[in-house]
Amino acid sequence: MANMRLTYDRIHLGVSQLVWGYDLSRADRLVQCLDEASEIGYEGVLLFDSTLPFWYNRPGELKEMLEQRKLKVAAVILQPSLDFKGTIQLAKFVSEIGGDRLIISGRDGTQTEWKISLPLLERHGEIANAHGLRANYHHHTGWIAETMEQYEQLLADIDRKKLGAMLDCGHA
Repeated sequence: MANMRLTYDRIHLGVSQLVWGYDLSRADRLVQCLDEASEIGYEGVLLFDSTLPFWYNRPGELKEMLEQRKLKVAAVILQPSLDFKGTIQLAKFVSEIGGDRLIISGRDGTQTEWKISLPLLERHGEIANAHGLRANYHHHTGWIAETMEQYEQLLADIDRKKLGAMLDCGHA
């Protein structure tokens, strides 16, 4: 496993693709997002896994588009499932375009599936780590770690070398 200790010399300002919509799978929509994010002055973008399959066979092209606009991939959100091959493909791609973080966030179960969901989340984290990425869990209302107490329990129960935490206080 690669050394996952990432250090930064300052805070970088990025923006989520959600400002432009959830579905940016069409190339022209993503280009508009990148153009406008750059024009506004953002340094990075948060992208969703559903946006990237169009680019899987052309990572160099997307990386060049980002570099031309002086943007970095702040992170990519992975909506977890049992498709570990998809996670491998995504992690490899994110690494190729210069990303260093995979945010795991999606319908991942409820408290009743705790013993099933945690190993699955950790497996996605292991895959990210194997590709030089740091994986972080992002909570939401109605998911496995909805309350602060549940989130603290998740952090106590997972292997933090496989999966870190992302506290999003912007929404629930």
